[in-house]
Amino acid sequence: MKRLVTYFVNGIVTVAPIGLVAYIVIQLFQFIDNLLGQYLKTRMTEYIPGIGLVISVVLVTLIGWSATRYVSKSLLYWLERIVDRIPIIKSLYSIIKARCVLFCPQGSAVTAKMRKQQFDIFGIH
Repeated sequence: MKRLVTYFVNGIVTVAPIGLVAYIVIQLFQFIDNLLGQYLKTRMTEYIPGIGLVISVVLVTLIGWSATRYVSKSLLYWLERIVDRIPIIKSLYSIIKARCVLFCPQGSAVTAKMRKQQFDIFGIH
C-alpha cells in the first residue's frame, strides 16, 4: 500500500506542473484572443478563433516599432509626465515599469541567427 501511495504522489508531482502550464497557456490564449475577439465577433460575418490573438500580437509589435521612433519617444515622455502627477496611478505605473525594466533594461530586444542552425535566438541587449 505504501508503494501505491508513493507512486500516486510521484504521478501527481509529474503531472501537476504539466497540467498547470497547459492550463495557464490556454487561459492566456483565451484572454488575449478575447481582448479584440469580442469586438471582432460583432464585426465579422464568420469569426475565426485566434484572430484576436493574431491582431493583438500585430498591434503590440507595431507599438514596439513605433516606440523606437523619435516622435513616439516624445509622446511617451509626455504621457509619463502626466502619469507622474496622479498619485495612485503614479505608484502603480512605477511598479509595473520597474518590473518591465528588469526584463529589458535598455529597452532593446534583439535576435541573432545561430550558425548551422535553423532558428534565431531572441535576447535583450
